[in-house]
Amino acid sequence: MAAKSKRKCHFTEEMKKEHPFLEKKFKGDDDSGDLFCRMCSGTFSISNGGQYDINRHLKSDMHKKAMIAKASTKPVTAFFSKNQPESQDLELAAREGLFAFHSVLHNHSFRSMDCTSKIIKEIYDTKFTCSRTKCEAIAVKILSPYILGKIRKELDNSKNDPKNELYLSFLLHQAKMFNDTVKLLEKEHACASEIGTILKSIINNLELRRSEQFIGTNTSKLLHNLIEAGEIQENSFRKYTDSFFETAIEYLNNWTADFEAVQFLDWIQLRKQVKWGDLEKVVTDGKSYGLHIDESALFNEYSCLKAYLTNEKLQELQTIPKIDERWQAILSHFETETIQTPVLESIVEFSLCLPGTNASVERSFSILNNIWSSEKSQLSLETLKGLMNLKINANCSCKEFYADLRKRPEIEENTFL
Repeated sequence: MAAKSKRKCHFTEEMKKEHPFLEKKFKGDDDSGDLFCRMCSGTFSISNGGQYDINRHLKSDMHKKAMIAKASTKPVTAFFSKNQPESQDLELAAREGLFAFHSVLHNHSFRSMDCTSKIIKEIYDTKFTCSRTKCEAIAVKILSPYILGKIRKELDNSKNDPKNELYLSFLLHQAKMFNDTVKLLEKEHACASEIGTILKSIINNLELRRSEQFIGTNTSKLLHNLIEAGEIQENSFRKYTDSFFETAIEYLNNWTADFEAVQFLDWIQLRKQVKWGDLEKVVTDGKSYGLHIDESALFNEYSCLKAYLTNEKLQELQTIPKIDERWQAILSHFETETIQTPVLESIVEFSLCLPGTNASVERSFSILNNIWSSEKSQLSLETLKGLMNLKINANCSCKEFYADLRKRPEIEENTFL
């Protein structure tokens, strides 16, 4: 008699409820008894043993290790922020925001925040985390947009106040004058006498505006409308404008105090005809700067300058923007005509060497720091001097420098050797 075949076991609904981490390996095949365990990623069959096979899998080493690992590992959701932060979460966020702002305000490097954040976490709050990446992200992505938003909001609110439009209109007229003056002050190769003249010019302009109560046509219309509407008193606004001019003039006078000492060199700018009285001041005032001038020789050279510097020639020189190039044209003419002017040349050289600002000095130190870095700390003074000379005085691109070298065979020969 043939042996009776054993009944095949299936994964029932009761088994699913009891073991939710188990599922059919082949979901479309209802006759298959192969199961997949999401806990340990293992597969096994219950076709022959049913519940017994499940219990045997649960007692296996692989499944036990997976259970232990799951119990000791936090779920991914534990690292997500809560949708609704609690009060202590908001307080911690405010502390981290303050820490990021403090770092930016006092010029701390973001790299140093790695160590500082750990110290704060160790001493004060174990939940505090604001190291390099997070500190930078808070500063750039959160705090900076927040500050810009505050500024935009204040500007939007100011539009609703007609008095703000009046004050802004007045300041706009003054801002253009200051902007044009700054452009003149920032031009390259400006000497001290030239800067002093520019500053005196804006001071005279401000004093005239103050005495004439100049506020601009548009500002005058706004002021008139506001006075009629009873929203502002003319005296209070005039008092404000007068205070503005007074403060600006006082500030600029403090800046021009140092340039008054070199007023005896103003004639160097060639804005008008040079007179002997201008050069006499150089003879007397120049002694305090170490200039010992032969007055007789200077007068002889002055006579040559006066003969050359006609009104037409002076107007022609005004088309040359840089003062040093104007004097280069004059002295080149004298050299061509074999007229010796050593005293005049020394005065011009001295005048043009007095810097109008310290920008050139700061630029030199900046170039020095770039050259004399920690990687190049063994440079000799001779090498450093040569590199500084090239960086500051070459004033050309590599292509232009190559073209210049091709015109200088003696330099090429020395380079070849």
